[in-house]
Amino acid sequence: MKKVIKYRLDFAEWWPTFLGVGFLAVVLVGSILRFTPIDAIDRCNAIIANCEMINEAKVLGDIDKHESIATKPTLGNYRTFNYEVISWGSVTVSIDEFSQLSSQTLNDPRGWSQGGLSFNKVATGGDFSLVISEASVLDTLPGCSSQWSCRSGRYVVINQERWAGATTAWNEAGGSLRDYRHMVVNHEVGHWLGLGHSYCSGAGNLAFVMQQQSITLGGCKFNPWPLLSEINALQ
Repeated sequence: MKKVIKYRLDFAEWWPTFLGVGFLAVVLVGSILRFTPIDAIDRCNAIIANCEMINEAKVLGDIDKHESIATKPTLGNYRTFNYEVISWGSVTVSIDEFSQLSSQTLNDPRGWSQGGLSFNKVATGGDFSLVISEASVLDTLPGCSSQWSCRSGRYVVINQERWAGATTAWNEAGGSLRDYRHMVVNHEVGHWLGLGHSYCSGAGNLAFVMQQQSITLGGCKFNPWPLLSEINALQ
């Protein structure tokens, strides 16, 4: 009997606490039921929508960045090519000057370096040979002519007559000899990089560097440097 009374006294002592906790629980549940569908869910949806807008903006920003990169120096193909400088036949122009100016062209920020490429001159061998050649020697190469420069296999061959005096078409268009030298090196190295010939895209436009500007400009303006579309065409 004493034990039963003790429990009853304990319950009598704590029941106000139990009642208070229960009341608070009911109030809390009521608040959730009342406000969640309208306030909490809407607020949650608003947060989610806002996050989606932020994510969308981030994605669009990334796309814009990638598109920008795709039309600017990059392609993400950071490669270094080694090359040697050699001469064929009876060469009367300065080979040292040819080597120095060609190196400037190949690593100029307006050139193929826009595609992440760099060119390193080595004493011998390398990935390709940059050749300054007597004109008549070019007649012995498949697909080449003593009138022009060309690329044959690993050999990027610059005709010394063209190097010394450019061509009629270029000179009549008002192009400088230095720009012609930029152009012819960029053009023939472009072939070695895997690009074919291009054609004038419209009167008054800049010529593609892979256009045969030595022969004719076709209504385009002379241009010694690869256009962005040509940079993007690199593999």
